[in-house]
Amino acid sequence: MKVLTFKNDTVSVGDIFVSSWGYEQTNVTFYQVLSVHGKKPSPFARFAPIQNIPIQWSALKLPF
Repeated sequence: MKVLTFKNDTVSVGDIFVSSWGYEQTNVTFYQVLSVHGKKPSPFARFAPIQNIPIQWSALKLPF
């Protein structure tokens, strides 16, 4: 399980977070907050990018 820290301690339902990792190939994963209990967001929904825009040797990944 990955623990996320937030700079302003404000998370709302519907907020989208992104995680990127990899070497030579960058992998991007998007997460959306489904519910908030107290000050802790839980659970998250993981989803693939909806828009994949090719740009020369790479691509732009967008969650909307």
